[in-house]
Amino acid sequence: MLDIIFPAPGSVIAFATVAGTVLTLVAVLVASLPDIRRSRPR
Repeated sequence: MLDIIFPAPGSVIAFATVAGTVLTLVAVLVASLPDIRRSRPR
């Protein structure tokens, strides 16, 4: 994640790295959706 915000000088960020990070964040968000809905007070 830090590589995207603060890349090291001369480093090339591969698309796979960015895509992997995004997919991981999306997967965590989708996995936590039922818990978020369940824990909200009615």
